[in-house]
Amino acid sequence: DFLEKYSYTVYIFQFLLYGFWPQVGQVNLLVFLIFLYSSSYIIANCIQQPIQKWWASHQTGQLVVPVALAAFFMVCCAIPDLQIQTAQTPADLPALVQLDRSIDVRLKLHDPTGHPDSNIINPSVLVKDDELIVVARRHRRETKQHSGVYDGPDGTWDAVIIEEIWHSDIVMGRAAIGSMEVNPVNPVNPVPEVTVSSWGGLLTEDGRAWEDLCVVETWIPENRTLMRMIVTGPEDPKVVTDGKDGILLAFDSRPPKGPSKSSSCRRNTQGRLESLPQMYVASSIDVSKPLVPIKGYRLKSGSSDLAEKNWIPFIYDSSLHFVYTPLPHYILEAALDGSSSSDTIYSTTHGPFTNCRRNILRFEVQHRLCWWTIQSRPRTCHILITWP
Repeated sequence: DFLEKYSYTVYIFQFLLYGFWPQVGQVNLLVFLIFLYSSSYIIANCIQQPIQKWWASHQTGQLVVPVALAAFFMVCCAIPDLQIQTAQTPADLPALVQLDRSIDVRLKLHDPTGHPDSNIINPSVLVKDDELIVVARRHRRETKQHSGVYDGPDGTWDAVIIEEIWHSDIVMGRAAIGSMEVNPVNPVNPVPEVTVSSWGGLLTEDGRAWEDLCVVETWIPENRTLMRMIVTGPEDPKVVTDGKDGILLAFDSRPPKGPSKSSSCRRNTQGRLESLPQMYVASSIDVSKPLVPIKGYRLKSGSSDLAEKNWIPFIYDSSLHFVYTPLPHYILEAALDGSSSSDTIYSTTHGPFTNCRRNILRFEVQHRLCWWTIQSRPRTCHILITWP
């Protein structure tokens, strides 16, 4: 009877009590069991059994409890939204920081047509003809789960399908800028607010809307679960002037499906869909007219068997160039239709960085991971290295 009375309490509270243990990972089993059963005895006699007696003797009150719990959980549902709203603008991140003769300011972006849960990330800016041009990525994540049929390379199965959806598209906007002089005594953010809107005019090379992109599928045969990664649109734009009246955007995206749909998408060695992001370019874009049809072209210098992301575009001698990797420092030249020679037109290395790469094992784990992204593709990842 003793074990029967307290076993359920032990089962429910064991992990909670483990969380109160002063030294996590250093548990003396005998002492912890004494602590666990002692606490369970107190909880059962002081909380569980009195509630059971009250519950058995108040049948009318039992009808009120489900309603009260439902109201309580409805109130709790609003708490995560408050946390997200607070996290968007951290209190310790100032809107303006003065650094000697320069300032670091927060971009003021207004997105009236975006989803309430979406975020504007990875902006790229260009100052052109007394205007501030901003392009950025609008991003939102969603997860869906349903039952279905998976027709895979090794058979057809009833499966649980979990879809991780990244709602992604490119937004752009412009605003006139005046004097960028800053009063050193009372500095004020001189950057105007920029209203952005979706770039709806982007088309594939064959003139179709930029949608229905290739996906990534992972099959888990042990529990017949299909994990499907879906990205709905282009990502991470970089803006430069095209040397004329418009601008040029380089961006990465999962390849759009061809007319034959999924048969045009890349598959791995197991025969499963495994799309990889590729780099694209579009030119002659008017930010004030984002719905004007403009074709995006894949940059042929990239490899379809590698994830190509975050090439850095620039114009030199009226030609489009890209920084492919910073170490070794590879520069590629490309035409506006994506065609280019596979040869690198410029390459160099930097001695201190080469030595640092050679001694990479001295770094901490997180620095090694960050360095891997730097040497593979340009990323927003920085390490300050001080040499003796």
